[in-house]
Amino acid sequence: MLSQQNLHNAFHRLRFGAHTDQGVHGTCPLEMLHAILLGHFPLMRDVFFDQCGPTSVSAKRLNTLASEFGCLVSRQSDRDIPKTKFSAGICRGKLMAKEYTGIILVLLVTIKSPRGQEIMKHQNTRFQNPQIIKNWIMLLETSLLWIEWLQSAEMPLKDVERCPKTFQNIMYLMKRISDRTRGIRLKTTKFHCILHMPEDMMAYGVPMEVDTRFNEMHHKPSEAAAALT
Repeated sequence: MLSQQNLHNAFHRLRFGAHTDQGVHGTCPLEMLHAILLGHFPLMRDVFFDQCGPTSVSAKRLNTLASEFGCLVSRQSDRDIPKTKFSAGICRGKLMAKEYTGIILVLLVTIKSPRGQEIMKHQNTRFQNPQIIKNWIMLLETSLLWIEWLQSAEMPLKDVERCPKTFQNIMYLMKRISDRTRGIRLKTTKFHCILHMPEDMMAYGVPMEVDTRFNEMHHKPSEAAAALT
């Protein structure tokens, strides 16, 4: 392809530590902010509403129901609980990374509720199969457990050693249940790098050690200025 050029990376043959011989590729561990909270969680939400029909009546009714549930389970002043109150609903919109955990939680509550399942089965033939709804519940529950574990301050070594197989199972769920139909689907770097998370954790520690959310807060004024250029 004319747009692709083979450029030599000066850092490619350098070894960044005794734990890896991957060169510059081994120095860039996957971090949760962009890969999961801003990567896979928005994708799950978008794929779910795409399956409902982005402009369908069921999507609008589910979005309204999710807003009501979000108010009912609102965290009040407890900052350890994800934000669940979204005035515009959860169907669309770009949010902050930390808010997507609450989006997934509210979506899970909506899907598990009798009223939510009634809307899904009545308005959409796809969800008349109860197994599809169960699959989505399993995926969302697993995702919430996964992100909660990844945010742990400490992890037993035996759990990290056993997590490669678990991560592969999570990837399998994503591919079977929330695989998007547009573009390159899940053939992305963010999806592939989940396979490398266990070795990154062995090399650098718990994922919070390489989390970038706090550094992101430091250049908010610069981002606002850059938007005008």
